[in-house]
Amino acid sequence: MHSLKNELIWFSALLIVFVSFIVIVGRPQSSELVIAVAAFSFTWSIGSYFIKRIDVGLRDPESIKKELKWYVSIMIIFLSILVIVGSPGYSDLLIATAAFTFIWILRSYLVKKFALRES
Repeated sequence: MHSLKNELIWFSALLIVFVSFIVIVGRPQSSELVIAVAAFSFTWSIGSYFIKRIDVGLRDPESIKKELKWYVSIMIIFLSILVIVGSPGYSDLLIATAAFTFIWILRSYLVKKFALRES
């Protein structure tokens, strides 16, 4: 229960930042904003699922919390850079978020796989 509460806090914080960036990039219509939030939520749920499920028997809740913290922090920096550089639209932020999540899942998997071999 405690880990779900922490995850919801991280999700909410990143969602607020994500929606803020979408509004900064351009004033989306309400339907576009709903699609963006739904796509972001879907991407988060996939990322969260894989972060928590990779080597689940070998990880304690504290390491999952730490990884989610790093994921959110680096995602905010990544989205900030995209907004500062001048991302043309909200769809670019959606694609970048999905790509970042996929790369994070792959990174997480490889780090855990090779870390287990060394020990």
